[in-house]
Amino acid sequence: ATSTYRAPADLDEWISKDIDMQFQQGGATLSICRRKDYIITGSEVPTQAQGTLASQFVPGNLLYQYHLWEASLSGDTKAFVTHPGAASESSTQRPGYWYGEQTAPTCHMEGNTVMEIYDLPADTGTPFTHLYFTTDTFEETRLEGQWLFGRHGDGYIGIWCSQELEPYSDLTLGREYRANALKSAWVCQVSSAEESGSFDAFIEAFKGRTPSFDPDSGKLFLDQSLALHAQ
Repeated sequence: ATSTYRAPADLDEWISKDIDMQFQQGGATLSICRRKDYIITGSEVPTQAQGTLASQFVPGNLLYQYHLWEASLSGDTKAFVTHPGAASESSTQRPGYWYGEQTAPTCHMEGNTVMEIYDLPADTGTPFTHLYFTTDTFEETRLEGQWLFGRHGDGYIGIWCSQELEPYSDLTLGREYRANALKSAWVCQVSSAEESGSFDAFIEAFKGRTPSFDPDSGKLFLDQSLALHAQ
């Protein structure tokens, strides 16, 4: 098949523009932050969204095929977190091991940072949440207890979890990190050499935000102030 269509001459310039966007849709707040070296997106759905188009994403609900945030440094270099609906990647049920959520988290995004809190039911068959992190596509990675960092080109990503991150391999090798707890909090921040300087400088700056989580109150703190409260 052929076509006479020709892309606009300024297409490359247009798609490389920085984007900071937040909008409402069906009761949810959708956020996008894009730079030439990264993109991060997030969805925030309050409990008050019950009865709206976004009600299926309310914290605690089951999501058949969605997760609420994702960060990418390239087409195949990315990270996201889910509460799996299956105990193994070989399962065909929905929600599955990587697609969907057995328990939707409380999620919030500000600028280049996304935060989420999970409160799993005591009778869940999968008492953990897990991070999908394409370790093999990064040029440099560092795992330090509750922290995981990656660099791809001039793009940086940092992950913090309230639990120590435990590497795990199912069918997908070297791309999974688990938090074995019913209550857990996660923070993801992306940046670049242009914004943060060296990779080491980015790591130190992210650590300096001192995230902490109180599972009893369901409160997540960042930059020494309350950042998110579980719903």
